[in-house]
This record gives sequence, structure tokens and C-alpha cells, in this order.
Amino acid sequence: MSASVSRSSSTRTRKPARKDAPKPRRDIAQEVTDRIVEALTAGTVPWRPQHTGTESGFLPANLVTGKKYRGVNVFLLWLAERKRGFTRPLWMTYRQAAQAGGQVRAGSKSVPIVFWNFMEKEDKKNPSGEKKRVAFLKTYNVFNVEDVDGLDTEAAPGEVPLEPDACPPELRACAEVATGFLRSPGAPGCVEMEVTPHYNCRTDVVVTPPLASYETPEAYFSTLFHEIAHSTGHASRLGRRGITEAGSGLLDPYAEEEMVAELAASLLCAHCGIAPVTEEMSAAYVAGWLDRMQTDSGFFLKAAGAAQKAVDLIRPAAEDRKTGPE
Repeated sequence: MSASVSRSSSTRTRKPARKDAPKPRRDIAQEVTDRIVEALTAGTVPWRPQHTGTESGFLPANLVTGKKYRGVNVFLLWLAERKRGFTRPLWMTYRQAAQAGGQVRAGSKSVPIVFWNFMEKEDKKNPSGEKKRVAFLKTYNVFNVEDVDGLDTEAAPGEVPLEPDACPPELRACAEVATGFLRSPGAPGCVEMEVTPHYNCRTDVVVTPPLASYETPEAYFSTLFHEIAHSTGHASRLGRRGITEAGSGLLDPYAEEEMVAELAASLLCAHCGIAPVTEEMSAAYVAGWLDRMQTDSGFFLKAAGAAQKAVDLIRPAAEDRKTGPE
């Protein structure tokens, strides 16, 4: 005897489809700041590159395009190199790896970096109805070449081996950048004195002890680049508030301006092929910066952007002097 299954004649009311709640907007600036705060809290200075490999001290670059990463991405990638022990400053996206015949190794973790994008948005305050251009941060992920199998990176673009005995060429590059900027039209003054190195924004003069006063030439140029970076904030140049509003002529060492100079010096050293040599950050420095980053998620992003602008001002001045008409 077969069992029959009867269906109820009553109709069941279907509930309307539930709309997913909108996802909260990502605060990318906060995500970046959290990574920097985590590193500083652990005692790692993110703007110092990893120094264990033969290519240490160079700016991170994209393997496929050969372009150097800029601004905050330099420090995020340096931090990843140090944290994960990478010795090669070369990066690429997953798609670039596949197109180059490589395969990202299973279990490898990407590093999120950022870029600015723009959108047109209605400006309700503008009676003409014109739209305003709004900037916003986006992220994309890159992998270090050491996590990609099947690549031929021996002749990678942008890579220059740094041999231990190759100091003279790198130091000549440092001298060319420093003197090229300091001898360009409208540059700050620069004097050598047996005093603490500093930039006096009231007189627009960089002051540094002579080369012989430093333990190494690298330490000399790291310090000189730091003070030169301060000078780019002068009202006649980039007009950074940390310089233009320093009424006493001396700088608050715990303010954003000091971080700008520190980051810019690291970038300049990397451009010249030397590892930046700086004093260990005092507890007061780190505490001051951590406090700012915990209350202002854009603090490090702004400082990194300002540092890149300083480098862009210093290096073209040097290049223009070097490649100008004979």
C-alpha cells in the first residue's frame, strides 16, 4: 500500500526578501595608521628599510613596471620587508605574477597598499549645479617576489646590487643630491659648525657639523638630508605649517614636521642607495607620534605625503643642476 502525501491547500505567505544591511565604509586611513602604530608599539621604526640583503637600502619597486613606490606605500612595504624577512625590494600584483609566468606560493600573504582615486559628486552648496571632485583612498594587494615561483628576476628593473665595498659611488650620489639642491636658485643657506645639527627656519639656514665629526659618512648624509628636508617647508618653498608657524625659529621635535623630515631623509638615502643612519627614536618621540596617530588616523598619511613632496622638490633641483645646459 503506497503512502500518499497530500499538500495543504492553504497558501503560505512568503516573507519579503531581506535586504542586506549596507556594509560600513572602510576607514583606510585608520587601517594604515593601525599598522604603523602596531609597529612602533613593538619597537620597530617603519621608515627604516630592511638591511639584511644585498639590495637593502633601495626603494621598493614594481617588478613589472620598474616604477618606484611612493609616499606611504614605501614605508608600508619597508615594514613588510622587515617583518617578514624579505631581502628583495621588488613587488607585484597577483595578476602581474601570473602574466609573467609566475605563481604566488600557496599560503603567501599579500601586503595591502593604497592609492588615491577621484569621483565626481554633486555639490549641493554650488547653485550652478557643478559637481565637485572628491578624493578617496583605495587599496590593492601586492606580493614580494620572494613569494612568487617561476620568475626570472636576475635582471629586474630598478634593482641595483649594493656591494659592501661600493660606498664611494653611493656617497657621490648623496653629495650630488645635497649640493645640487643647496646650490640651486633660492636654496637655503648651509654652514658647518660644531653644534647640534638643525635647520633655523627664521634665518633659513641649515647648520651641520663637518663630515669629520660623524662616525660614518652615511650618518653625515642622513643627518644633512633630514635638515635639508626641514628647509623645504619654508614659506618660499612648500610652506609647511610646522616651519612657517615656528615663530621661535626652532622646531618642536615631537610635531608632525619632525616626522616629515625623518621620512624624507629615509627616502633620500634610499634614492642614493645608502641605508639611513639615524639615532634610535627616544621614548618621547615615539610616545608623541603614537598619541597623534591614535587620535588622528590621517597623521602618518599626511606626514608621508609631505615627505614625498619634499623629496620631489630636493631631487629635481639636484637633477636640473646636473643635467642643465652646458
